[in-house]
Amino acid sequence: MSKLTVNELLFELENPQVYTGLEINAIKKDIRQPGMIHVCLVFPDKYEIGMSHYGLKLLYHLLNRMEHVNAERCFLPGKNSIDVFKKHDFPLFSLENKIPLKDFHLIGFSLLSEMNYTNVLQILDLAGLPLYSKERDSRFPIIAAGGISSVNPEPLREFIDIFAIGDGEALFPDILQVISAALEKKSDKQDTLKKLAAVEGIYVPAISPLK
Repeated sequence: MSKLTVNELLFELENPQVYTGLEINAIKKDIRQPGMIHVCLVFPDKYEIGMSHYGLKLLYHLLNRMEHVNAERCFLPGKNSIDVFKKHDFPLFSLENKIPLKDFHLIGFSLLSEMNYTNVLQILDLAGLPLYSKERDSRFPIIAAGGISSVNPEPLREFIDIFAIGDGEALFPDILQVISAALEKKSDKQDTLKKLAAVEGIYVPAISPLK
Protein backbone atom coordinates (compact mmCIF):
# COMPACT_ATOMS: atom_id res chain seq x y z
CA MET A 1 0.00 0.00 0.00
CA SER A 2 1.32 3.45 -0.90
CA LYS A 3 2.65 5.78 1.79
CA LEU A 4 1.76 8.80 -0.34
CA THR A 5 -1.15 11.03 0.64
CA VAL A 6 -3.79 11.85 -1.96
CA ASN A 7 -2.47 15.42 -2.27
CA GLU A 8 1.06 14.16 -2.87
CA LEU A 9 -0.22 11.77 -5.53
CA LEU A 10 -2.11 14.55 -7.33
CA PHE A 11 1.14 16.36 -8.09
CA GLU A 12 2.35 13.34 -10.04
CA LEU A 13 -0.84 12.81 -12.06
CA GLU A 14 -1.46 14.11 -15.55
CA ASN A 15 -4.10 16.90 -15.50
CA PRO A 16 -4.44 16.80 -11.68
CA GLN A 17 -7.30 19.30 -11.79
CA VAL A 18 -9.68 16.58 -13.01
CA TYR A 19 -9.28 14.71 -9.69
CA THR A 20 -10.12 17.61 -7.38
CA GLY A 21 -13.92 17.39 -7.49
CA LEU A 22 -14.15 21.16 -7.13
CA GLU A 23 -16.11 22.00 -10.29
CA ILE A 24 -19.18 24.21 -10.30
CA ASN A 25 -22.21 22.13 -9.19
CA ALA A 26 -20.02 19.41 -7.64
CA ILE A 27 -21.59 18.03 -4.46
CA LYS A 28 -19.52 17.06 -1.43
CA LYS A 29 -21.55 15.60 1.40
CA ASP A 30 -20.60 14.92 5.01
CA ILE A 31 -19.80 11.20 4.78
CA ARG A 32 -19.79 10.80 8.56
CA GLN A 33 -23.59 10.71 8.68
CA PRO A 34 -24.82 7.28 9.89
CA GLY A 35 -26.95 5.12 7.65
CA MET A 36 -25.78 6.73 4.42
CA ILE A 37 -25.51 4.67 1.23
CA HIS A 38 -22.34 5.44 -0.70
CA VAL A 39 -22.60 5.19 -4.48
CA CYS A 40 -19.80 5.79 -6.97
CA LEU A 41 -20.86 6.61 -10.51
CA VAL A 42 -18.05 5.50 -12.79
CA PHE A 43 -17.63 6.50 -16.42
CA PRO A 44 -15.11 4.07 -17.95
CA ASP A 45 -13.32 6.69 -20.03
CA LYS A 46 -11.43 9.92 -19.49
CA TYR A 47 -12.91 12.76 -17.46
CA GLU A 48 -13.12 15.00 -20.52
CA ILE A 49 -15.38 12.49 -22.26
CA GLY A 50 -17.41 11.39 -19.25
CA MET A 51 -18.31 14.90 -18.12
CA SER A 52 -19.93 15.59 -21.50
CA HIS A 53 -22.43 12.80 -20.84
CA TYR A 54 -25.76 14.22 -19.61
CA GLY A 55 -26.92 10.88 -18.23
CA LEU A 56 -24.08 10.84 -15.70
CA LYS A 57 -24.88 14.38 -14.57
CA LEU A 58 -28.57 13.57 -14.27
CA LEU A 59 -27.98 10.52 -12.08
CA TYR A 60 -25.40 12.36 -9.99
CA HIS A 61 -27.80 15.13 -9.04
CA LEU A 62 -30.82 12.82 -8.76
CA LEU A 63 -29.06 10.58 -6.24
CA ASN A 64 -27.56 13.43 -4.24
CA ARG A 65 -31.03 14.91 -3.74
CA MET A 66 -31.72 11.86 -1.56
CA GLU A 67 -30.72 12.63 2.01
CA HIS A 68 -29.51 9.11 2.75
CA VAL A 69 -27.41 8.80 -0.42
CA ASN A 70 -23.91 10.07 -1.14
CA ALA A 71 -23.13 9.86 -4.86
CA GLU A 72 -19.60 10.56 -6.05
CA ARG A 73 -17.83 10.25 -9.42
CA CYS A 74 -14.84 8.46 -10.88
CA PHE A 75 -13.33 8.28 -14.35
CA LEU A 76 -10.63 6.22 -16.04
CA PRO A 77 -7.26 7.96 -15.61
CA GLY A 78 -5.13 8.66 -18.66
CA LYS A 79 -2.35 6.22 -19.51
CA ASN A 80 0.39 8.21 -17.77
CA SER A 81 -1.73 8.56 -14.65
CA ILE A 82 -2.56 4.85 -14.66
CA ASP A 83 1.18 4.20 -14.51
CA VAL A 84 1.44 6.53 -11.49
CA PHE A 85 -1.39 4.74 -9.63
CA LYS A 86 0.31 1.40 -10.29
CA LYS A 87 3.80 2.66 -9.42
CA HIS A 88 2.66 3.77 -5.97
CA ASP A 89 0.14 0.94 -5.48
CA PHE A 90 -2.48 3.64 -4.85
CA PRO A 91 -6.14 2.54 -5.12
CA LEU A 92 -8.40 4.47 -7.48
CA PHE A 93 -10.63 6.93 -5.60
CA SER A 94 -13.68 9.13 -6.11
CA LEU A 95 -13.39 12.81 -6.95
CA GLU A 96 -15.45 14.39 -4.19
CA ASN A 97 -14.24 12.81 -0.93
CA LYS A 98 -11.32 10.77 -2.31
CA ILE A 99 -12.94 7.53 -1.10
CA PRO A 100 -11.29 4.36 -2.48
CA LEU A 101 -13.75 2.67 -4.83
CA LYS A 102 -13.56 -0.57 -2.83
CA ASP A 103 -15.11 1.25 0.17
CA PHE A 104 -18.37 2.18 -1.59
CA HIS A 105 -21.57 0.16 -1.16
CA LEU A 106 -22.45 0.34 -4.86
CA ILE A 107 -20.39 1.10 -7.95
CA GLY A 108 -22.36 1.96 -11.08
CA PHE A 109 -20.69 1.90 -14.50
CA SER A 110 -22.13 3.82 -17.44
CA LEU A 111 -21.75 1.66 -20.55
CA LEU A 112 -22.16 3.73 -23.69
CA SER A 113 -20.00 1.63 -26.00
CA GLU A 114 -18.68 -1.91 -26.16
CA MET A 115 -15.27 -0.31 -26.73
CA ASN A 116 -15.32 0.61 -23.02
CA TYR A 117 -15.80 -2.94 -21.74
CA THR A 118 -12.07 -3.52 -21.20
CA ASN A 119 -11.87 -0.13 -19.46
CA VAL A 120 -14.31 -1.47 -16.87
CA LEU A 121 -11.86 -4.24 -16.03
CA GLN A 122 -8.98 -1.76 -15.87
CA ILE A 123 -10.89 0.34 -13.35
CA LEU A 124 -11.72 -2.67 -11.18
CA ASP A 125 -8.04 -3.59 -11.23
CA LEU A 126 -6.91 -0.05 -10.34
CA ALA A 127 -9.44 -0.04 -7.48
CA GLY A 128 -7.93 -3.22 -6.03
CA LEU A 129 -11.16 -5.15 -6.56
CA PRO A 130 -11.30 -8.79 -7.73
CA LEU A 131 -12.30 -8.83 -11.39
CA TYR A 132 -14.72 -11.75 -11.23
CA SER A 133 -18.09 -11.35 -9.55
CA LYS A 134 -17.81 -14.81 -7.95
CA GLU A 135 -14.64 -13.66 -6.14
CA ARG A 136 -16.36 -10.69 -4.48
CA ASP A 137 -18.43 -11.40 -1.38
CA SER A 138 -20.42 -9.03 0.85
CA ARG A 139 -17.21 -7.28 1.95
CA PHE A 140 -17.02 -5.70 -1.51
CA PRO A 141 -19.37 -3.23 -3.23
CA ILE A 142 -22.09 -4.41 -5.58
CA ILE A 143 -20.86 -3.74 -9.11
CA ALA A 144 -23.63 -2.50 -11.39
CA ALA A 145 -23.72 -1.41 -15.02
CA GLY A 146 -26.27 0.46 -17.07
CA GLY A 147 -26.51 2.60 -20.16
CA ILE A 148 -27.03 1.95 -23.85
CA SER A 149 -24.61 -0.98 -24.09
CA SER A 150 -26.11 -2.80 -21.11
CA VAL A 151 -28.59 -4.31 -23.56
CA ASN A 152 -25.67 -6.57 -24.56
CA PRO A 153 -24.46 -7.61 -21.09
CA GLU A 154 -23.08 -11.09 -21.81
CA PRO A 155 -19.45 -10.11 -22.56
CA LEU A 156 -19.27 -8.71 -19.01
CA ARG A 157 -21.48 -11.27 -17.24
CA GLU A 158 -18.59 -12.77 -15.23
CA PHE A 159 -17.46 -9.38 -13.95
CA ILE A 160 -20.62 -7.35 -13.27
CA ASP A 161 -23.04 -8.25 -10.46
CA ILE A 162 -26.15 -6.56 -11.86
CA PHE A 163 -27.17 -4.88 -15.11
CA ALA A 164 -29.81 -2.16 -15.17
CA ILE A 165 -31.72 -2.54 -18.44
CA GLY A 166 -33.60 0.72 -18.77
CA ASP A 167 -33.50 4.26 -17.45
CA GLY A 168 -31.19 4.56 -14.47
CA GLU A 169 -33.24 7.34 -12.92
CA ALA A 170 -36.23 4.98 -12.78
CA LEU A 171 -34.30 1.92 -11.55
CA PHE A 172 -31.92 3.45 -9.01
CA PRO A 173 -34.51 4.10 -6.25
CA ASP A 174 -35.51 0.41 -6.24
CA ILE A 175 -31.87 -0.71 -6.32
CA LEU A 176 -31.00 1.54 -3.41
CA GLN A 177 -33.99 0.30 -1.43
CA VAL A 178 -32.65 -3.27 -1.72
CA ILE A 179 -29.09 -2.17 -0.88
CA SER A 180 -30.29 -0.22 2.16
CA ALA A 181 -32.24 -3.20 3.52
CA ALA A 182 -29.25 -5.50 2.89
CA LEU A 183 -26.91 -3.19 4.80
CA GLU A 184 -29.35 -2.95 7.70
CA LYS A 185 -29.80 -6.73 7.89
CA LYS A 186 -26.13 -7.42 7.04
CA SER A 187 -27.29 -9.80 4.31
CA ASP A 188 -24.80 -11.88 2.39
CA LYS A 189 -24.18 -11.09 -1.26
CA GLN A 190 -26.17 -14.00 -2.66
CA ASP A 191 -29.28 -12.97 -0.77
CA THR A 192 -28.84 -9.36 -1.90
CA LEU A 193 -28.49 -10.45 -5.53
CA LYS A 194 -31.68 -12.51 -5.27
CA LYS A 195 -33.55 -9.46 -4.00
CA LEU A 196 -32.11 -7.32 -6.79
CA ALA A 197 -33.04 -9.93 -9.40
CA ALA A 198 -36.68 -9.48 -8.35
CA VAL A 199 -36.58 -5.81 -9.37
CA GLU A 200 -38.09 -5.28 -12.80
CA GLY A 201 -35.43 -4.19 -15.27
CA ILE A 202 -32.51 -5.72 -13.34
CA TYR A 203 -30.54 -8.61 -14.84
CA VAL A 204 -28.35 -10.62 -12.45
CA PRO A 205 -26.07 -13.05 -14.34
CA ALA A 206 -25.39 -15.17 -11.24
CA ILE A 207 -29.13 -15.81 -10.87
CA SER A 208 -29.62 -16.42 -14.60
CA PRO A 209 -26.81 -18.80 -15.70
CA LEU A 210 -26.16 -19.38 -19.39
CA LYS A 211 -27.73 -22.54 -20.77
